Amino acid sequence: MIPSSLLSLARRARRSRPATLFTLVVAFLCVAIVNLGARGDWTVLKNCRLILNPANDGDSFHVSVGKEEYIFRLYLVDAPETEGTEPGRLIEQAKHFEITVPQAIEVGEAAKEFMREKLAEPFTVFTRMSDAMGRSKIERFYAFVQTKEGDLGEQLVRNGLARIFGAKAIRQGLPVRNRNGRNFNSSRTKRERRKWAAGVSMSGG
Repeated sequence: MIPSSLLSLARRARRSRPATLFTLVVAFLCVAIVNLGARGDWTVLKNCRLILNPANDGDSFHVSVGKEEYIFRLYLVDAPETEGTEPGRLIEQAKHFEITVPQAIEVGEAAKEFMREKLAEPFTVFTRMSDAMGRSKIERFYAFVQTKEGDLGEQLVRNGLARIFGAKAIRQGLPVRNRNGRNFNSSRTKRERRKWAAGVSMSGG
């Protein structure tokens, strides 16, 4: 389970940057389609299973489909890095969430654990086998991942564990949950954010 202190950190980071349901819907359903050099039509891979791998993080992970192994990178979302191998990217992510770099790494770890929990049961992958690059010897592809609770990328954003960012594509029939937008309209004052950051520091989070 994700520690409550990390979930609180992520939710407060999310609230520090006001957003609307309209923004989410536009990002997931109405964005301009970007030509990513796709190899063909959408491929649907059912009964996929997560492969536990140290390189996994909130938005990129190893997956098995039968005897085949893939690495998939989620469309549309970007979860904070979980280590300092890309300091420039971490600084940029922390700036976006208005938190410190160490706190951004904590949110990244929470996103990784969230992903692992959501993919504990078989799931479905929608991919066009578009190259998502990466450092592994195994080629990485962009994909949408559907769990029993909905789109994984959307769940990460809704829980403050990722931002809407990166490669875009539209998959027909992609469901959008939480349509009332209640979680996307709140904001926090600078004073409240300072108090929260101090509380995280004192709690060891």
